[in-house]
Amino acid sequence: MAEITTLTYTPDEIRAMGCDDCFMALPVTIVSSQTALSPGAPLGQITASGKYKLYADANVDGSGVFSGFLCNAVDPAGEGRDVVAAMWVTGYFVNSKVVALGFDAAAKADVAGARVIPGRDILILPGC
Repeated sequence: MAEITTLTYTPDEIRAMGCDDCFMALPVTIVSSQTALSPGAPLGQITASGKYKLYADANVDGSGVFSGFLCNAVDPAGEGRDVVAAMWVTGYFVNSKVVALGFDAAAKADVAGARVIPGRDILILPGC
């Protein structure tokens, strides 16, 4: 008799709760020089090109201002081209997961009304 193998899959989901209507996503272009990004990576917009890359507060090209969270994994540098992707700009997110991906206090300050629910690990980006 064949042996049964059980696999466990734990998605790297950053969304905390809410219906899909609470998560607004916009199409964005990730710049070709950006290395691979995981879902949930915080993004910032490059002022000169209007394209996006990984947010970091110290960036001086405009991407030091938080814009949203990447919805799906992308690898523009690996593909050798700009990549169109979706970016969440509103919703309820697991705060500890987005902080681990690079979302910091400066990013939270970039979003009017962004807040963490006291006693919970939920970040709210308002808009829904």
